[in-house]
Amino acid sequence: MQYRIGSNGLWYGDAHTGNQDIADLLVNDGSYTTTDPPDYSNINEGNNVFYFRTWDNAGNVSSVYTTSVLKLNTSSPSSPRNTTGSPASNTVNSFSFSWVEPSTFQGSASNLTYCYSVNTLPTASTCTFTNPGVTSLPVGAYATQPGENTFYVVAKDEAGNINYATAASTTFTANTSAPGIPLNMDIADISIKSTTTWKLALTWNTPTDEGAGVATYRVYRSTDNVNFVQIASTSGTSYVDTGLSAVKYYYKIRACDSANNCGAYSSVVNMTPTGKFTSPANLIVQPNVSGISTKKATVQWATNRESDSKIALGTSPGKYEPYRVASDNQTTDHVIELANLSPGTTYYAKALWTDEDGNTGSSSEFSFKTQPAPSTQEVTTLHTTLSSAQIRFTSLLAAKVVIQYGKSNSFGGVKEIATSLSKSTYDIEISGLDDGSKYFYRLNTFDADGNEYTGTTILTFNTPARPKIDNLRFQPIEGEPTSTQKVTWQTNVPTSSLIRYTPKGGSSKEISSSKLVNDHEIIVKDLLDNTQYSLVAESRDAGGNLAITDVQTFHTALDTRPPKITDIYVETSIKGVGAEARGQVIVSWRTDEPATSQVAYADGSKATELNNKTYEDSMMGLEHIVVISDLPTSRVYSVRPISKDKSGNSSEGTIKSAVVGRASESIMSIVLNTLRKVFGF
Repeated sequence: MQYRIGSNGLWYGDAHTGNQDIADLLVNDGSYTTTDPPDYSNINEGNNVFYFRTWDNAGNVSSVYTTSVLKLNTSSPSSPRNTTGSPASNTVNSFSFSWVEPSTFQGSASNLTYCYSVNTLPTASTCTFTNPGVTSLPVGAYATQPGENTFYVVAKDEAGNINYATAASTTFTANTSAPGIPLNMDIADISIKSTTTWKLALTWNTPTDEGAGVATYRVYRSTDNVNFVQIASTSGTSYVDTGLSAVKYYYKIRACDSANNCGAYSSVVNMTPTGKFTSPANLIVQPNVSGISTKKATVQWATNRESDSKIALGTSPGKYEPYRVASDNQTTDHVIELANLSPGTTYYAKALWTDEDGNTGSSSEFSFKTQPAPSTQEVTTLHTTLSSAQIRFTSLLAAKVVIQYGKSNSFGGVKEIATSLSKSTYDIEISGLDDGSKYFYRLNTFDADGNEYTGTTILTFNTPARPKIDNLRFQPIEGEPTSTQKVTWQTNVPTSSLIRYTPKGGSSKEISSSKLVNDHEIIVKDLLDNTQYSLVAESRDAGGNLAITDVQTFHTALDTRPPKITDIYVETSIKGVGAEARGQVIVSWRTDEPATSQVAYADGSKATELNNKTYEDSMMGLEHIVVISDLPTSRVYSVRPISKDKSGNSSEGTIKSAVVGRASESIMSIVLNTLRKVFGF
């Protein structure tokens, strides 16, 4: 690129170097500031025409020119005149300003613009310019501080010439009243926790007394609640402080009017930005149910960040109870212990979790079934005694079985046994019972967790009554061959019968009967006469329980009854033959008591006086036999048995006849007689 000033000027730009000088023009296009052009002699005050053309490295020059006009004023306008503010003083920030164009300036007055500023000297950076030809400002809030303010204005011509040192000024006073204290200061955390974008939102209400009007609210911040720094100014009643760290911040504000007359500070609020999550934590481990028992189960799951733990539970798909089993502990590894479940029940559940910001997540529905309740079967009472009962039962899934028992269904007694969870049969004995009583009992089972399940069936058993003997009596029996006693008694339950009796100074004897009866009778025979006896009666029931009386005594009477003779039998025989033959009579009989043996006899079948007697056999017995020998043959004899008991009481039997036949001949006589008959001699 080349340029020249004026239609007849020289061309510049052959040594273009990129430094925005003449030497740079061949290499770079754009706008340039030349501080040292080769020739300013052709630039004059007023309008100057610049011509531009391009050329390449081969020296080819464009045939079309581009022009630009540069207007050059070498002097700046003088100060504006008659600068005034209206009113000079006001209780509100409402003023207007006017001035008159400078006395000297280049160009037209309608092309002059004016730079104005308040309370600071005009500079290129502090000026606010009016439109061309404007020499006044309408009413507005120009005061920037309470009390006296200074208004500055300086002119700028159409060539851009301006001398800030020539600014005119005037003072005006803003006697405004400061606003009151902002109300209801509040702070909220609006951070985005997931991106660690920390920010806090402040809100407040306008003061009750706004004074001259609230133009701005100034926001102050501190990290120690001592040293506050203004961080913002806003016309609204809220402010969002961004770019923070996760530390505690303190804030206060004050309201200022348009004249920067500020009221007192608000109350201080503070908060540490922690942010909020806007969506729930993600499920990274699905719910797993373990430790399932009759009434308990454990549910575990995991989320990618901390949340509380809840379980929605029900017994139908998609239908859950209104309550939740929950833990407020914020964690990523969630564990919920479910309790008070129903045995043998299928449950449907969802895992729920809520983070600290209230975002709730939910798992898919899952189900599990609790173990059935422990039970007992085949309960029976095997055996009862006066003070105990043996009960047999079969348990299933029970870790322990407790038997409650008592004389009413209120129970009162307890007996327990540890059992296997597998199906097993047990015998358990309940002791310390009362005899003759009805007992109620039931079996309560306990599962492996110690939960008790009350039996629904109440069973009963009866303990046998303890046998008791009443009305023990002794009664002599008359007409017996020996001293005889009838012993009687009663028992409250069927029992056996036994008496044990002992004569004074003698050995004990007993009589028993195994028949189980309530009314007992035993006949005691062969007692010694005129003797004192001691006697004990015993009775034993079917269970072997024994009742025994105290020792009783009785005395037998004197024996005055003779023995009774029966079954008399008489036989005869002959010993020897011929003249040497002798007859004998054998007499046998029985007595009803031990007695001696003797026979009285005489010749003849009608004898009434039996003067002959055999020797008395003093051996006492019940079976008697006496032989009367050396009797003549071929005769009839009368015989009578005689017996005497130990007390000397004698008894005679009936008289019996005995025939002793003829003796047989000897062998020699038979031979001789035969010869006589044969030979007749």
